[in-house]
Amino acid sequence: MWNTIFGIGRNYVAHAHELGNEVPSQPVIFTKTGSSLTRETQLVFPAELQPIHFELELVFEIGRDCPVGSYTGGSLFSRIGLGIDFTARDLQTLLKNKSLPWDRAKSFQNSCFLGPMVPYQNWEALRFQLFRGETLLQDGDPLLMIFKPEPLVATINRTLPLVKGDLLYSGTPAGVGPILVPDQLRLVCAPLGLDFSITIEG
Repeated sequence: MWNTIFGIGRNYVAHAHELGNEVPSQPVIFTKTGSSLTRETQLVFPAELQPIHFELELVFEIGRDCPVGSYTGGSLFSRIGLGIDFTARDLQTLLKNKSLPWDRAKSFQNSCFLGPMVPYQNWEALRFQLFRGETLLQDGDPLLMIFKPEPLVATINRTLPLVKGDLLYSGTPAGVGPILVPDQLRLVCAPLGLDFSITIEG
C-alpha cells in the first residue's frame, strides 16, 4: 500500500494556459487517496463523472523516510516511472468556480494510474509521450517544469514528513483531453525503456 500521493497542478506553462489558469508563482500541491491508485491496465471509471481527462506525468517514488523539516537537498527518490492523473474535468471546474475543494474530481476509482517503476535516474532528459493509436496526445519535456522535483519535495517537507513509498506526480504537459469509452492509451518514455498500453472500458 502506498502512503501519500502528492500531485502537482499547473507545473507546465502551456498546460496552465490551455485550461485558462494563471501560471502559479508557488507550487499547487494536492493529494490523491491511496484507494484511487491502480496498477491495473484495464480501467473502468464511474459513469457519472464523465468527462474524465487524461494527464500523463513523470512519477517519483520517495526512497527513504524524511522527518518534517529535515530535507537539506539531494535526491530522496528511489524509483521513477509514468502515471496518469485522471481528472473529472467538469466536476473540477464546478467545484473550483464555487471556491470549493476539488478532491472528488481527483480521487475516485482508478483515477491514479501507476505504470512500471524503474530505478531512479536523472529526470532532466526523460522526454515522455502519450499516444492514442498513432496520434500523439502529449509530449512532455521535464525541463519545462516550473517547479522541479527536488524543490517540490523541499516545499512539501517544510510542513509534512515524507515517508518511504510516497509518490510524487510531478505535473502534466499540455495536450490533456477527454478519454474515450472504450479507449486505448500508450505511455512511452524511451530513456527509461517504458512502452506500454492501458485500455479503458465502458
